[in-house]
Amino acid sequence: YLTINSSNYRNVSIPKVLGKTKRLAIAELRAQGFIVGKNFTYVYDIGKDVVRGIRHKGVIVVPGEKLPQNSIIDLVLGDNNK
Repeated sequence: YLTINSSNYRNVSIPKVLGKTKRLAIAELRAQGFIVGKNFTYVYDIGKDVVRGIRHKGVIVVPGEKLPQNSIIDLVLGDNNK
């Protein structure tokens, strides 16, 4: 038997998680094969834990953009300040 392991992960589109709750966004990102980082950034917003942005290696990315599977994604969340 011969086992071949790919050296690269396939590229996967980032799902549309802007405006969704942190919990739902994490579930959708994990279902696509991404790893959600522990570094959450909070911004001034009326919604608590509502996704307001997505970052990969500190760079803002948009839904629909393709990243390698198993990439670490950090979320930008609302902080519930009025």
